[in-house]
Amino acid sequence: MAGPLADLLTVLHNAPVAEFGVLAGVDDESTGVWLAEAVESYRSISSFLTAAQRRAVESFLDSEPPAMAGPLVFSHNDLGAEHLLVDTETGVLTGVIDWTDAAVTDRAQDFARLFLDLGPAVHDAVLSHYRGPYGAADFDRTVFYARCTLIEDAAYGIETDNPAYYRAAIAHFPHTFDA
Repeated sequence: MAGPLADLLTVLHNAPVAEFGVLAGVDDESTGVWLAEAVESYRSISSFLTAAQRRAVESFLDSEPPAMAGPLVFSHNDLGAEHLLVDTETGVLTGVIDWTDAAVTDRAQDFARLFLDLGPAVHDAVLSHYRGPYGAADFDRTVFYARCTLIEDAAYGIETDNPAYYRAAIAHFPHTFDA
């Protein structure tokens, strides 16, 4: 799955931004805004977390967000596990669905959802095949976005009275906050 997913990301991230920006729009929300939204979402989940989880999240929320880096690229922008169609017998990626969040944005957002939902091993495997720029600053933003998304997903589960959604988000806590 890593090779085809990396191929897809390579093509997406090298697509002509001017053309795709017209189709999908631009999502250039700053990391500061992401952090502020995570702080707001944290209020919904703090009482449900263990003391160790609260310390980890609060330490993250008290830190400076990573600097934005350019250039913006065309991105699926919600490349979570639920949007990847995989043949269960072969493990081959057969499709990617739900392009409603596609946008011209930070490439790290595609990698963040992979990191969050599928873990560091899949993230690293995809990166080993990816043919685009990706350095330490990109990884920092990937982890940042993954952490913000975990907090947002957990809050969504609490706010919508969907314990399964909350539990699914929290299941990713160890690899997302230990990165």
